[in-house]
Amino acid sequence: MPRRRGLPSSGPRCLPWAARSFWRYRSVEATRMSMPFASLLPGAARSAFELAASLAADAHPYVVGGAIRDLLLRRRVKDLDISVEHGAAALGRSIARSLGGSFFFLSEGPDGGGHRGEVAVRVVAPGHRGGLQIDVTERPGPVEDDLRRRDLTINAMAIQPDAVTLLLSATQQPDEVPLVDPCGGLADLRARLLRPPLPIAFVADPVRVLRTVRFMASLAFALAPGVDELLRAAAPFLPNSAPERLRDELMCILDCPGAAKWLRLLCALGALHVLLPELDGLPRPTRSHTLRSVAALSGPAVWRCLPADLRPAATAYLRRAASPLYSQAAVLRLALLLHHVGPLAGATSTGTMGQRSACAVAACRRLRLPSAAVAAVRASVRYWELPCKTPLTTPTALLRAYRSTGRHSAAVALVALAHVCAGGDLGAAMEGQEDAVQSCLALLRASLLPGCAPRPQAIVSGADLMRELGIPPGPVVGRLLGSIEEAQVGGRVTTPADAIDLARSLLRGTHAGS
Repeated sequence: MPRRRGLPSSGPRCLPWAARSFWRYRSVEATRMSMPFASLLPGAARSAFELAASLAADAHPYVVGGAIRDLLLRRRVKDLDISVEHGAAALGRSIARSLGGSFFFLSEGPDGGGHRGEVAVRVVAPGHRGGLQIDVTERPGPVEDDLRRRDLTINAMAIQPDAVTLLLSATQQPDEVPLVDPCGGLADLRARLLRPPLPIAFVADPVRVLRTVRFMASLAFALAPGVDELLRAAAPFLPNSAPERLRDELMCILDCPGAAKWLRLLCALGALHVLLPELDGLPRPTRSHTLRSVAALSGPAVWRCLPADLRPAATAYLRRAASPLYSQAAVLRLALLLHHVGPLAGATSTGTMGQRSACAVAACRRLRLPSAAVAAVRASVRYWELPCKTPLTTPTALLRAYRSTGRHSAAVALVALAHVCAGGDLGAAMEGQEDAVQSCLALLRASLLPGCAPRPQAIVSGADLMRELGIPPGPVVGRLLGSIEEAQVGGRVTTPADAIDLARSLLRGTHAGS
């Protein structure tokens, strides 16, 4: 195998930071290829196969789709599709009872596309990293017809359940077990190519445009010749799909460390601007900077900016689960994708902060993002300019920024840092951004490191102020407490008496001004 340009052959210690992820990827792939097949399939899946083979033999059950693909790729199976001629509900209930799982009916087919007249049920079996998902679907005709309706040939293979159990208990390799493969999926799997079983597959279910790009990202597969044109033709129909399905696919793409590459592909296919029409108003330089910002979040520039004490905490924050499907990093990449949108999009003075964040929030709600993710995007888009343009070099300035950004201060700091590392204000050199970098790091440290939060312990309460000053409850009390807090971190207030005196003088000034 020819040596890859730019990568030394002496091992990962010699690799630059940006290349180490490639080395780790190859190491993971090598580990997968050496894993025994029995370890790739959870016990609940094997039990489901045995039940399908014994209880639904007259319904000609087949294991179809992604489980076959993953076994052939030596990847752990995360969910199962079982196709039967009839009796899907009865088999699903039997599997749920046997595994102690939950059972419910689906309104969509096994690929999420939905086929009228089909019965589809889902079983979620406990004990497998949050639950193994087993879909049982009735097919209206031969299994070959069912496979031809699927999204990609690599997901259009089937095997009888007893053949899978034989595979797991014998020395046979999976490609030696008889497969139902009417679309050439095994050949495409070996060639690492993605193609639909039928040219109409993407138009029939436009979400498959995003699924195909996601598979390119997660499997490191390429498009077969001509498939890009089929994807491009289907992209305009994306709005016809359920927003929740669009959200899940987009967020899984954004969860990839190389997300910017796949966003560029979605742009080229005409899909990204259909999903997020808010991006249409961005001038080309701003669009370029937006994608560089997305790339920077997990790139070497941000990593080099982070001091050693912040790297573990920042990594843990980005890896934190935002949903069962994606991490906090995906949410921040979405915020970066939207951080220039709004009236007169592209300039750093875009409208008001409120207008810009409102535009981003509208996009998030259209995609049915969870409320916690919407809140993180709202804060990030609203406040990313704060550490970029306001030096947070004094305790008072840091406290004000920390209070403004609230529980999303880490998200704001990381989005701002990625913006700066991507070229600052739409192309400004990093050399002129040292103050902005330090402000981002100060806010990030205050957010993530124990004991670094800038908020001091309160020395007076609102009740104390109301009693001592004779004022009623209301926003004035909150403003006075904020001023006392700022005076504390500035060293001007150290005792409760100091705090009461400061509040009294501020109150007099307010009355004098009125």
